[in-house]
Amino acid sequence: MVVVATACAVGAAWGVRSPVQVMIAAAFVGAIGTLRAGPRWMVVPAIAVVAIWGGQHSDAGLKVAGRGPLAGVVELISDPERKYGAVSAVVRSDGRRYQVDVYGALGRRLESMLAGDRVQMTGRIAPLNPRQAARLASRHVVARLNIEQIGDMADPRPVARAANRVRELLQRGSSPLPPIERALFLGLVIGDDRAEPPDLVTDFRRSGLSHLTAVSGQNIGFLLVAFAPLLTGLRPRSRWVATSGLIAWFALLTRFEPSVLRAGVMAILAATVFWRGWTATPLRLLAMTVTGLTLIDPLISRSIGWWLSVGATTGIALVARPLARGIPGPRWFAEPAGASLAAQLGVMPVSVLVFHRLPLFGLGANLLAGAPAGFVMVWGIPAALVGGAVPWLAPLVQFPSLVATRWVMVVARVMAAAEPEVSAWVSGPVHLLAAILIVNRSRRRSERG
Repeated sequence: MVVVATACAVGAAWGVRSPVQVMIAAAFVGAIGTLRAGPRWMVVPAIAVVAIWGGQHSDAGLKVAGRGPLAGVVELISDPERKYGAVSAVVRSDGRRYQVDVYGALGRRLESMLAGDRVQMTGRIAPLNPRQAARLASRHVVARLNIEQIGDMADPRPVARAANRVRELLQRGSSPLPPIERALFLGLVIGDDRAEPPDLVTDFRRSGLSHLTAVSGQNIGFLLVAFAPLLTGLRPRSRWVATSGLIAWFALLTRFEPSVLRAGVMAILAATVFWRGWTATPLRLLAMTVTGLTLIDPLISRSIGWWLSVGATTGIALVARPLARGIPGPRWFAEPAGASLAAQLGVMPVSVLVFHRLPLFGLGANLLAGAPAGFVMVWGIPAALVGGAVPWLAPLVQFPSLVATRWVMVVARVMAAAEPEVSAWVSGPVHLLAAILIVNRSRRRSERG
């Protein structure tokens, strides 16, 4: 399954550039595997060919938009976000997605909307520059839409309306928090980091904590913990249906970001395995998730967030347990420390090659901030829902969230200030050496045991 997932990802990501070479490489792997392990290995080139075809088809779909006027009802795909004075969002019209950037009164009008809202717009279609096209490819954006007028609102789809009402309820429930803490709270709970000030975003990136405001498997895990009292009393089939529905609803609430899709599909697969009484390792579940999602949407393989999510999960699945066994101290300390170091090892290739940065003190920052951030993720959604429904209770139920969120913010600022200016080519080997020493210590302890 790991080989199949790798072939699928490579075929989707790079097959659109050199399909012949990838097909030859896939056929070679399939032939060698067939000679050594049997005919089942022919599934590898078959999957790669399907992924290449899907990648080519999706890539061709990005180049169909030309120039010209557009007038009609458009649907917002992303929540509008203010960047560099402009309000930006992705919209959809007639099955095609466009990037919009507006200023002034039009920007303020757009900023008041949410993903899923539908509105009359008039504008002109223009091509993206190469850099924008590469950055927005994973979101299926085909062109830019220069808006000239925003008209009346149209009725949103029922599912989108329901999701936005829950988000508005969560925002009302977090209103007693100070502005910065409120922005960080919404980022930790539902990944809505639009209101975070730029200096705080920089501190989180510099300290290695930016993943906390990107919804992923950790959020889904804590969501299931929060709703466990309601789920555990159900019969197995009903519990599986309720768990899958809850995960799907949370993915809709958090706008189906690539990391959420990876975590949600993997969690539903794990719930299915548990319900049916089967066995499957986390690595196998991850491989099945990568294969399925890449075949469904080949362009997801161009998302940096997707690669970071897959890399972190791979690191945790492979080396989190050996690292936890080798780290001295009680289990409550060793297990999260091992998982944090394993995740950093997993994202190391992407961090070094794409961002040219890997925080040297990231492990320490995650150890200090991980537990309080996890508490906010568990406590935050029920507290915000209660506070939004009963406003006079909001300051009381959100006081623990205020304390934990402020602690996470202080850790990020302090660790960002302490982070030395070292190259990723220095901090990367330091993390790798630490992992090797810890795993070696774990092996020696196992031998003595």
